[in-house]
Amino acid sequence: MSDGLVFDEDISIGLAILTIDRPASKNAFTTAMWTAGAEFLHRVAADDRLRVVLVNATSDVFCAGADVKDFQSSKDAGRPFHNFLDELTDFPKPIVGAVNGAAVGSGFTMLAYIDVLLASTNARFRAPFVQMGLVPEAGSSRMLPELLGWQAAADLMFTSGWLSADEAFRLGFVRELLEPAELQSVARARAEHIASMPLESLMATKRLLLDGRTGIGAVRQRESALFRERLASREELQ
Repeated sequence: MSDGLVFDEDISIGLAILTIDRPASKNAFTTAMWTAGAEFLHRVAADDRLRVVLVNATSDVFCAGADVKDFQSSKDAGRPFHNFLDELTDFPKPIVGAVNGAAVGSGFTMLAYIDVLLASTNARFRAPFVQMGLVPEAGSSRMLPELLGWQAAADLMFTSGWLSADEAFRLGFVRELLEPAELQSVARARAEHIASMPLESLMATKRLLLDGRTGIGAVRQRESALFRERLASREELQ
């Protein structure tokens, strides 16, 4: 367990669970949480007893992104975030996600790396970077057009608007929409079912899927350079 994250493992069924648990701050990530999340993923990746990761969150907000005060007070807040993304991008085993409520900023963009994403009917997603005078991050300038289609992704990014649960499902970003009361149980059942499959076949299949994501590291580097540039000369919203 880390401050803001809860880790659980059920070795008997091969399931590892990462729960975002910082409801007083809308589950926003601190640098310590990025670091702890990266360490958890790294450890699970190397443990043959664990086959699937389930990512979920407490409260009625999935994740409000990065904690702004923590980000501003850290000398190198970007490094823990990128370490977490490195682990997420190359994670060799299936990841199932359960989203209830709002997923904003990096709380949205990190979901592009979830293999099977389930959401409640009151989930919603937003990438507010342009409105903040910034640019997309986490490889989302490539990942979101691939997952949502060019026009939907461009519209979301340019307007900093919201993507509803219904539209996310229609566009294929979300695999299944569920009532909030049943989201966690269905997501866990889906993760357990996947975990019942042969580990070597699961990992070989994930490797084939990841082969189609080559070059995402270079995309993230370009985004990061522009993100830092925009931070240094932020425009005000007119």
